[in-house]
Amino acid sequence: MNFVPLANRIVAIRVKAGEEVRESGLILTADVSKPYFKATVVAVGRGVITQTGEIIKPETQIGDTVLLFNTPAFVLPEEDCPELKDNEECVIFSENDAVAIIKKA
Repeated sequence: MNFVPLANRIVAIRVKAGEEVRESGLILTADVSKPYFKATVVAVGRGVITQTGEIIKPETQIGDTVLLFNTPAFVLPEEDCPELKDNEECVIFSENDAVAIIKKA
């Protein structure tokens, strides 16, 4: 990757949504039906700086799988994420948008 996220922002890789075309011609993405999505964290900002200058570090770490509400996320250009596989996209969002870290059993 060619960048480092700032503050409490996270860069993660998620599977792209498929599309469904209705009889009327309306195109819906698969994400419309799900209120959340999972993503794997690939970069983390250094944290939020408080008014007193203290840095509050993020709770997420590289390699974590996070659960996010299906809110708009900034999709990064594919050339900035060379590690992408077919049907994946690289997104950047605030750690505040993450609902949970999914622990492996």
